[in-house]
Amino acid sequence: IKLKWILISIIGSVIAALVVQGGIAMKSLEKIRANSTQISTVWMPSVRSLGEIKFTLTNLRLVDARYVMGRDSAASLETLNAAREKAVETALKAHQSYIAAPEERLIAEDIAKRYAAYDEVRGGFLASFRAGDQSAMVDAFEMTRPAYMELMKVIDDDVAYNDHGAAAAEAASKIDYANAFWLTVAVGGVSLL
Repeated sequence: IKLKWILISIIGSVIAALVVQGGIAMKSLEKIRANSTQISTVWMPSVRSLGEIKFTLTNLRLVDARYVMGRDSAASLETLNAAREKAVETALKAHQSYIAAPEERLIAEDIAKRYAAYDEVRGGFLASFRAGDQSAMVDAFEMTRPAYMELMKVIDDDVAYNDHGAAAAEAASKIDYANAFWLTVAVGGVSLL
């Protein structure tokens, strides 16, 4: 009779350990899933959106260079300029839906502020083009560079913020995986004894 109870208690202990290990492993898997979901639905879409903003701003800057070169007709440049300005505005607006944290909201507000500053300086550049003053236009184009570079730096700061968030989520997933793995190994080892 004693042997029967000893075997039942050993098997019961192994089953209990396996159930506990399974529960902890399931909890770890849920954390890993949550972190990977956060990377794929929060951090990466935001980085893609910021890339779109940089792309549209670069295209707008290229239009400015075409103004300076003077090879295109004024009408075609104005049409292209309007389309590129609209693309920037669309990209900036679309990015708002990807902002997930107060810290990123502050950076996004800084991006909007820097874009407004760039757009204001750029207005002087466009005014000199429309006035037909080539020399003033070239000078004004050069004056837009610092505002453009500051804007790009803030966008890069936002990308870095998102990269940091994704890296933190990845690191947390690795820790959760390692914990679940070693717990499984430990329970399996104890079960074999």
